[in-house]
Amino acid sequence: TLGGGPDTSDWATHKDASSGISIKYPSNYEVQGQGEGVFFAPPEFKNITEQPETLKELPLGVIMPPDKSYDEVREEIKKQSAGADYSEETVKVIVGIPGIELKLGPNPGFADNLHKLYNIIPYKNAVLIFLTFAVSQDQLEDEGIPLLDAFISTFKPGSP
Repeated sequence: TLGGGPDTSDWATHKDASSGISIKYPSNYEVQGQGEGVFFAPPEFKNITEQPETLKELPLGVIMPPDKSYDEVREEIKKQSAGADYSEETVKVIVGIPGIELKLGPNPGFADNLHKLYNIIPYKNAVLIFLTFAVSQDQLEDEGIPLLDAFISTFKPGSP
């Protein structure tokens, strides 16, 4: 895989019927949610809204918010950076499409208080957001970035 990240050859494949997109995820993860967003949760993470003290394996997500422009999504996510410990935005080409990568440190104004990594691209007439989160900046850098990059590398566009 790219950048020496996780090997995706034994990952399971999720195909979204409405958008036609497919993406691979670790085989031991559980698929949670449908519609505008799907999350892939590690075995220890039974409820995506609960914040565990530690994350041995990081959750993954891909969201396609309905009726939102790229700029609207970007602004909504950037609002989370107000008051965050750190915020780093980088222009990045994601699956061949220019977009942004946004890393955010905990924000006391948000209930989950996690370190977050977003990769956002305009996609067809919508927006795709690939994301993961971690309990520390080190975990986000050391595990989150390689895992999210491997996850994104398996993305296949489709037609509904």
